[in-house]
Amino acid sequence: MELTAINWKSMFWILFLFFINPTYGQIDIHTSKMEPWSFSAINPKEPFYYYGNKKRVWETHCYETLENDIVNEVPVPADILCRNNIGFFAFLINKNGRLERLEYQGDLDPIIVEKIKSNIRKTDRQFVKPIKSLHTQKHWFLLPFLSNAYHLNYRKCPNVDQLETEFDFVYKHFKSYLKLQYILPESTSITHLHPMDHFGEMIKKGMIQGEIY
Repeated sequence: MELTAINWKSMFWILFLFFINPTYGQIDIHTSKMEPWSFSAINPKEPFYYYGNKKRVWETHCYETLENDIVNEVPVPADILCRNNIGFFAFLINKNGRLERLEYQGDLDPIIVEKIKSNIRKTDRQFVKPIKSLHTQKHWFLLPFLSNAYHLNYRKCPNVDQLETEFDFVYKHFKSYLKLQYILPESTSITHLHPMDHFGEMIKKGMIQGEIY
């Protein structure tokens, strides 16, 4: 059953989990510079492995496939250049590999929200079921989506200072989140997917040319 709205108390915990809680052994940090942020190995027989569409040539992990399936054909707002919006999607896969719950909070355009929700619904039944003896019988996936012109020449915008401040704020939180993974215990029921954006669709539309900002 889908929840079309989420109260602020619930949203606090989603944000807390995104910025603070480490993933279900799915993220590895390989260098002291906190880069790259990549998924650790998972084989097709492990619980909550995602089959989805056939892996694209650049994808090396089933959750990369999941991320790209979720943002596939997400529309790019016509006035994207000088905007900066964000949304958080949280969805729960149950012991039958079914989508049991879907929540969202943010200020994304409604058309973007509905497309991402539609893509998440299409992942239903595409996850490996956990065996009955496994302690974890459900699994949360958290995905932030950034709707902005970070990849474009947003520095021409009249509100460039505000955009720069917002981008810097998100980056600092992200680095703090990565550092905390060294000291906090793992969770066996949550996977934080990478923050996604319009990059793929911008490339398809020919919006990104020359230097990428």
